[in-house]
Amino acid sequence: MKKFIAALLAVMLMVSLSAPAYAISAKFTNTKSFMEMLDDNDLEYTLVGIEEDSQCEKLKVPIQGDEIEYDLNFYFNEDEDIISARLWCLIYFNDKDYFNVLQAVNELNSSYKFVRFVLDESDNSITVALDAIVREDCEIDEIGWDCLYYIVKIADHAYADVLSEYAA
Repeated sequence: MKKFIAALLAVMLMVSLSAPAYAISAKFTNTKSFMEMLDDNDLEYTLVGIEEDSQCEKLKVPIQGDEIEYDLNFYFNEDEDIISARLWCLIYFNDKDYFNVLQAVNELNSSYKFVRFVLDESDNSITVALDAIVREDCEIDEIGWDCLYYIVKIADHAYADVLSEYAA
């Protein structure tokens, strides 16, 4: 019995020590730079990897705003010339509120310059989207920080000022 327990412990130790070797690592330079910026600011994130359909590398960042808590999704392309941020499903709404929500989304899109609000009819949700161009002479960590800051601030304001009354 002692030999069995010793062998089991040895196997568990080998598996736990080898786990980091299986950890996913960023492939694109911009993703790595953005992750370093998040680390420097003590922000948690999860590297999801490269999505098959878009071929973009995805990073998930949990955020606690003033009004709500959500996951921000950042996408980096192989050409390293675009950073995209998506806050999927800021709210879900009921069918009866469709036209009111559509009007609210149009007003929000007129009010805010850096993000766009998208009404998804397939699941009655609102997505907040931001896309930024990355030039060679720009630092991705500065651009990424601005994207993170603006999408969080604007989504928080939009939720508190307009969208919360329609949240299902």
